[in-house]
Amino acid sequence: MGEERAATMIELMPPTGFAELATKQDLAELEARLTGSLMRSFVTWLLASQATVVTVMVGLLLALR
Repeated sequence: MGEERAATMIELMPPTGFAELATKQDLAELEARLTGSLMRSFVTWLLASQATVVTVMVGLLLALR
């Protein structure tokens, strides 16, 4: 990489300590939380949309009687 490029790269990094960097474990926990949250949202949406379809179908059947 070279000394000059390495120095430039270090200068561009934010002034934080190593304690503020995310670890692989932090990322894995975040992924698990996001996956669970997305799954719950999808299931909620799916159930709501199916309930809407059933309600519309029942309404149509009653209207045609």
